Amino acid sequence: LMFGGGMGVRDKSDRVDAAVLALYGGMHRPAARPPRSAGHQRLRDLWRLREDYLEQRTMTQLRLQQAEDPLAVRLLRTTVRQLERAIDQVEAALREQIAAAERWREDERLLRTIPGIGEVTAWLLLAELGDLREWSREELVGYAGLFPRTYESGTSVRRRPRMARGGGGRLR
Repeated sequence: LMFGGGMGVRDKSDRVDAAVLALYGGMHRPAARPPRSAGHQRLRDLWRLREDYLEQRTMTQLRLQQAEDPLAVRLLRTTVRQLERAIDQVEAALREQIAAAERWREDERLLRTIPGIGEVTAWLLLAELGDLREWSREELVGYAGLFPRTYESGTSVRRRPRMARGGGGRLR
């Protein structure tokens, strides 16, 4: 957005975005990130499946609160139980995936020593970021969109800084 905007690009479409990204890549030659390992990809797939199941369970529970028909209530309750079993299976698979690799076990242990980070938050960080040693502080802040964004124009227009919220919304 900033690169294209600085060049006067005002349109927002897939074709324009592709052209701006190609130009940026040609000018700056950013280093390519290595592909995820099979273990990291599995961890990420399991984590995102867990997120999907949790969202589906919440939606089904909300629908259940509004249902009056006995058949609908029974089917919705069955669906909630099935989703809870699936969530349990995915969480067990996440634990197994982390336990299977010494690096994942150690990273989870270290993350959980940080106040406020429990098992689920550690899973999120490992699944979305992989090996934290591969990231610089600036890269992590940028990827998560946790950097302050200022809005100033001339001497009279100044808005309060706010979080940029770019990048990986899952991490925020």
